[in-house]
Amino acid sequence: MVMHDGGDVGYEAELTLLPERSVAVVVMANVFPAATDAITQALLDVVLGFDAQAPRPPLLVPLLATLHAAGLDAAIAQARQLDRAAYDASETFLRNVVFILQEAHRPAEAIEVLKFGQHVYPDAAWLSADLARIYAQAQSARQSEAESEPSRANP
Repeated sequence: MVMHDGGDVGYEAELTLLPERSVAVVVMANVFPAATDAITQALLDVVLGFDAQAPRPPLLVPLLATLHAAGLDAAIAQARQLDRAAYDASETFLRNVVFILQEAHRPAEAIEVLKFGQHVYPDAAWLSADLARIYAQAQSARQSEAESEPSRANP
């Protein structure tokens, strides 16, 4: 099996090749996060003659929409009410969202998503580590910006 996947703000894609079976599966989504892994697995199951499991949508899709529209408290309340069995609750989706926000130089939003993630995945130690790292990066960026301000005023 040969595979490659990737994504960025607004899209995610996955390519899987089974050369010995002359099979190729390509899944592309115009949303991030997307359930490309689960969709790919379901398609491979069908092509190879197995019973396919219907992919579940990522848990973060409704929660991040609420976080953006109504804030942290509303998203936490929604997370407590959702039937998690109906969603893919993998932490991978949260990691990807945080990565994309960092790449887009949006540390304040990455921090907000990580704080939210601590409520949804309370046992995930990586959330605290990422939160500390992004806080430090944001502080360093603010200090660099403040230090460069006087030089701009007096050329």
